[in-house]
Amino acid sequence: MKIKKLSIMFITFLLTLSCFQLNQLNTFAEDTDTGPSIEDVGYYHKPTKDVKKFFGIWLTTGFALQPKEENNVVVGDTITLRTDSARSAVYAAATLDRWARYQWYQYKPDDGKWTEVSKADGGKSENLTITGKDANQTTFYQLQVQWIGIIPNPFAKKIYSHVAAVHTVPYPVDGEKMSIRTDDDYIYSTSFDMAATSTYAHADVIPENYTGNVTWSVDDTSLATIDEDTGLLTAVTKKEVQGTVTVIGTLHNPTGDDIQATTKVHVGQGLEDQEVKAGQKATFAIQGNLGDLEDIDDDGDDGDEGGDDSGGSNQYTVKWYRDNPDGSRVQINKDDEINGSLSVTTDPTTMEDDNQSKYQAVINVKLGVINKSYTTNKATLTVIPDGSPDIKIDNSLDNEDYNDDLDYDLHLFGVNENDTITRQSTLTNNSGTGILNNATYHEPVRENSTVKSVTLDDNELSDDEYDIVSNTKDNTKEVVIPNLSFSTKQSHSVKVSTKEGSVDQKTTVHTTPYIKGQVSSPDDYQMEGSQGVITYLTNTLQMDVEDIDFGTITPLSANETIYRPDELNEPKNIVEIDDQRRNKNHTEVRVKQNDNLLNDDSVALLGSLNFVENGNTYDLFDNDQVIQATNQGNSVPSIGWSKENGILLHINNNNLASGTYKTSLKWSVVESI
Repeated sequence: MKIKKLSIMFITFLLTLSCFQLNQLNTFAEDTDTGPSIEDVGYYHKPTKDVKKFFGIWLTTGFALQPKEENNVVVGDTITLRTDSARSAVYAAATLDRWARYQWYQYKPDDGKWTEVSKADGGKSENLTITGKDANQTTFYQLQVQWIGIIPNPFAKKIYSHVAAVHTVPYPVDGEKMSIRTDDDYIYSTSFDMAATSTYAHADVIPENYTGNVTWSVDDTSLATIDEDTGLLTAVTKKEVQGTVTVIGTLHNPTGDDIQATTKVHVGQGLEDQEVKAGQKATFAIQGNLGDLEDIDDDGDDGDEGGDDSGGSNQYTVKWYRDNPDGSRVQINKDDEINGSLSVTTDPTTMEDDNQSKYQAVINVKLGVINKSYTTNKATLTVIPDGSPDIKIDNSLDNEDYNDDLDYDLHLFGVNENDTITRQSTLTNNSGTGILNNATYHEPVRENSTVKSVTLDDNELSDDEYDIVSNTKDNTKEVVIPNLSFSTKQSHSVKVSTKEGSVDQKTTVHTTPYIKGQVSSPDDYQMEGSQGVITYLTNTLQMDVEDIDFGTITPLSANETIYRPDELNEPKNIVEIDDQRRNKNHTEVRVKQNDNLLNDDSVALLGSLNFVENGNTYDLFDNDQVIQATNQGNSVPSIGWSKENGILLHINNNNLASGTYKTSLKWSVVESI
């Protein structure tokens, strides 16, 4: 049997040993007590149900912005709990002379009860600013909002926010990752109060105990503006405003670099233009999170004077209109107005009857005696000729140097450096009426691969007959073949061969070939093939070995076995192994102790490291011990042990000198070939 050493890794074992004249030594442990949670303390008052809306109409009273539930502040710094609340349309109409009164309540675990936050501490404000005082303390807060008038009314409506926890921490913590989201992905650029013209942005940060602050901005203030602190995104209310605004969240870390994340929100007036081929149908749908006009009785659970119910006489009507190309205007849903569809789908379209027609909706909402209405913009229907081409791309992948059992036409596994990958595609125009001119074929490949050859219709192209264009966004580049044309029922075949570059980690690359061309204007036609997937492996076996610290040892430990701490036992792995070999031969993982356990004064510990397996003990000192063996064809798994097994320390003598003892282990992987 021939033995091949794949890799050798060195690991340092730390053994902390201190001696005193007394029979015990100091120990250290991390305090993992995180204190009570929101679930533990409950609430001052049951939080009010989530707000119900229809379009931009508030059907119930509640919060548009809840205080952030988990907050962290460094001692001496401040943090603000921000809120936004409003009355339902019915309640607001009935109580025009009232205003909101705010009262924050707090729960301190040491007190064990909810108390009012004083006015001096901001307890009467909509937003509560809190200064971190005592480290490792948590205080819980809940906001009560009541709409009061000149004449006091103890039964006036009250609503209650979610409970927010504020953890005071001794040190700042940077955020590492952030994503942002908005409550709505569409807001209205209209002055109608029925339409939702604003929405809140929120940041989700990892780790959750970060202590930085997030500020907000947008890329185009002609479409919408945003409050830098609260994240309230508000559309610019002008008739001509329509487009997509990018919302940017910036996390200002206390010690590290700032990080950013973005999301997009569309701004418009309800309907979007549509383009279809002749013979197809088009659908116009009112945009935004519209909600449902349903039973809005709040069951009297929030202490209001009669709730938000409007008496049950709630309904809406929607009228759909079409402006024909000849200038005439017709209503197209006369029999389906009441609680009707918020979208409309055309019949199969024709160039003569439908091109450049316009669609518009008028919505009227009745809540008891309240009536509100909204008229959308006019959205244009563009019908393009039905003589377009119908290109189908039939593509596949092949590794000329290695076949994995899992490979199939569109997914290759175990691809390594220097493998030759061939991408083959057949492009067929299935249309009997449409043609494609001035087309380019795009075949994405991995950025560090080398193009060996490009073949079109069995003819190998010279370097000046195709282009290579980098795409830094996804670490790929494209082989671009220009000047293709397709008559009816015509096909082209393409083959691109590449030599793969270095592979330093396991990665999976997804690529999709596509074709672009001209039907009536440049690049107005595009069609994609099937997505191809290549999984790259390093063809190596990689090990990552944990240090083991046996903790603090007392002189009473003589002739005892010292076990690893619990956090280094199963399910924790001491040796993490990533086996990316193509050919998995019989393999052994071995370990040997090179030197004695020595302290800084070169005094040897009268003890030894042993490998224990199912009651059998093996001395590791100068002994190359097999820890694990795997059979042919099997991956080498990671290694972890129960408390009684694995590498343990045995103390032989109680004549212990104070100090930190260390040694190194020689790990090796031996493969049979």
